[in-house]
Amino acid sequence: MATKLMFRNHLHLILLGFFIVMTGCAGQKMLHPKTAAHHDLKKVILVLRTLNYSGLEETVAKQIRSQLLEAIQKGGQILVQEDTAFSATPSQPPKVILPEFGLWSDAELLKKAEEEGLSILLLPILNPFEIHEIRTGIWPLIKSKQELELSMTLNAFDPVHHMVYLIHLESQKITLPKFDQGFAFGDPVNNEQKWKSIPEAAWQKHWSHIIARQVAVFLKETAKRSWTGQIVSTESEIVLINAGLNIGLRDGLVCEVFEKVESLGPNNWKVFLEGPKVGEIQITKTMDQTALAVPLDKAEIKPGQLIRVKN
Repeated sequence: MATKLMFRNHLHLILLGFFIVMTGCAGQKMLHPKTAAHHDLKKVILVLRTLNYSGLEETVAKQIRSQLLEAIQKGGQILVQEDTAFSATPSQPPKVILPEFGLWSDAELLKKAEEEGLSILLLPILNPFEIHEIRTGIWPLIKSKQELELSMTLNAFDPVHHMVYLIHLESQKITLPKFDQGFAFGDPVNNEQKWKSIPEAAWQKHWSHIIARQVAVFLKETAKRSWTGQIVSTESEIVLINAGLNIGLRDGLVCEVFEKVESLGPNNWKVFLEGPKVGEIQITKTMDQTALAVPLDKAEIKPGQLIRVKN
């Protein structure tokens, strides 16, 4: 008994020591909170006009877009830009669509996005409905049902780098009511009658599921990306950058400055990457949507260069 008691006491001491070692670092982190990094900064997003290929009425498509906006805003680190500055562009059809991405290639839109300091252009697409006939069982006990598949694709476009970083599809299936008015399976008239007979509550439920999953993936992928800003102008050693209090910048933060290097993507689409580091700047005055900074070295700071908060 004495040996067992001593063993238990030693075991408790060993486990206690192990626990202290393992949690010591975490305890220090709690006492010394992490300073602001790019993970703390918000990203400014503009949700473009929904491309509605589903056959739904435009009023319904607008409701789905509103639900999407609301869900994104609850994400915390996303700042949704009102589209007043873009009122002309999103309401018009896209000038050029990249077939492999389904995204707008609109020079005017990209110029406005740069001026407004946008980090993301998000394009929702309501895809055409698909109806599938599902058969189960063995003849002669074969059962048949029809399912309507509704889906949404989200395309996230980075206007700073001119590149797509997310193309994601989410879908839901709804069992269609069993009725036929003399039309063969697959007849577009019959199919339209069937999906229009689905109760509104069912529509809302399924679109809500799609939106929730889309937003979860979008926020996760977006959180992995560092905020990237740009130098707007330089004058007498004073540097103007295209973001401010709106995204969480503050006086005293140091940013690294990189050359903006042009490269070629699919179909000779121009993309921009961070090139060599040219220096650092320190923010001295933070306004609502812009900030002033000073160079910390003798590097040549020029408009158009890319910046990131130094960790």
